[in-house]
Amino acid sequence: MKEVDILIVGAGAAGLMAACTIAGSGRADGLSVRVLERQEKAGRKILASGNGRCNLGNSGPPEGHYRGGDPDFVLPVFQIVDAAKYRQIFLDLGVVLLEDEAGRLYPRTLRSDTVHSALLNAVAAGNVAVDYGLEVYDIKCRPDSGKDAFFVSFRSSTDNLRSGSLITEGQIKAKAVIIAAGGKSQPQLSGHDSGYTLAAALGHSRTQLFPALVPIELADAGKWRRSSGQRLRAAACYLSHGGKSSARVEGEFLFTDYGVSGIAAMELAEAVERDPASGKGDLVFDLIPEMSVEELSSFMMRQIELHPDYNWEELLNGLLAQDILLVLLRELKAGDLKKTVSGCYSIARAMKEFSRPVKATRGFKFAQLTAGGINTDEIYPQSLESKICPRLYLTGEMLDVNGDTGGYNLRWAFSSAYVAGKNVLAVLK
Repeated sequence: MKEVDILIVGAGAAGLMAACTIAGSGRADGLSVRVLERQEKAGRKILASGNGRCNLGNSGPPEGHYRGGDPDFVLPVFQIVDAAKYRQIFLDLGVVLLEDEAGRLYPRTLRSDTVHSALLNAVAAGNVAVDYGLEVYDIKCRPDSGKDAFFVSFRSSTDNLRSGSLITEGQIKAKAVIIAAGGKSQPQLSGHDSGYTLAAALGHSRTQLFPALVPIELADAGKWRRSSGQRLRAAACYLSHGGKSSARVEGEFLFTDYGVSGIAAMELAEAVERDPASGKGDLVFDLIPEMSVEELSSFMMRQIELHPDYNWEELLNGLLAQDILLVLLRELKAGDLKKTVSGCYSIARAMKEFSRPVKATRGFKFAQLTAGGINTDEIYPQSLESKICPRLYLTGEMLDVNGDTGGYNLRWAFSSAYVAGKNVLAVLK
């Protein structure tokens, strides 16, 4: 049986950062580190991040940007890895970061493969062994085997193309284990729920898992087919049939042939998933958030005074894209409304409170993130070490932590992995 000091399960963002932190610390001399990855390629989600540009962080404060059973669980990690430290970690990897007007951080090249290559280069330079196409299916901790040894069982998930052979099954003994297997979102890019199963076998519990940051399917999509492909700056909330409203989200919505996408819509998807009712509620849109009902109504009346011969479509042409406006006017039966103060107020109010029925989200396949995970009250927040199983560390999307769009989730994955890597070294050295 092979033996290593530190075994890392998963070679995604968190797994690679943990390996880099251990290998590049200058304190890992004499420690053996091995990474097992189910896929034939590491970091596939990194390459897809930020539409290929890798929005790997956000310079803003973390407060208010994370959810889970304990949203403050992230704070000790971000006290260790603050904004300046985060930049330095990537500078040490050779990646210069740029910040946009919204505080989003990108590699200076605006290419995700820059980050991907930097991580793999550091892993290789640190003599960390990475084995691909190997799925960890069981982990047992046997304190009686000396120094809390872990016995990690793995099997081939695919033909091991890199070695040209097929490894069917094996076992490794390790002094410490970091599970960085990620969540189950985007299975086509390596998303899987195996990490939760491994943690459960070691005594951990998890919350229900939901797809998050995912497009939403709407029940009336057929009526709005003409508007497919149109983008709209608007605000919206999710309103359940029980009358419970989500927080209001303002930003860009993309109307599609199945419903609605765009950053703002995807931020509402978690509220849809967390609605326990069998029948989903509505997205309630404020199509013109920068105007009040009264201001919008006055604008319409002014247009009628200036252009008395215009129909409603011509009067409102400057407010919404035509393909959205035409469907909206049809849904409002605007042809039955007279061009009066009352008619203007009716249309203005409808634009400010326009409901569309929700069918479902598009599920884990299209989700950028998994909401839910291992209960954080079972983990020490300062070290990411398990309270249940010493020398076991859980990072990133494995935990019941999920953040807003804009780099917060990759920042959590990288930062939590860095903290776990530093702490496993402190325990073993």
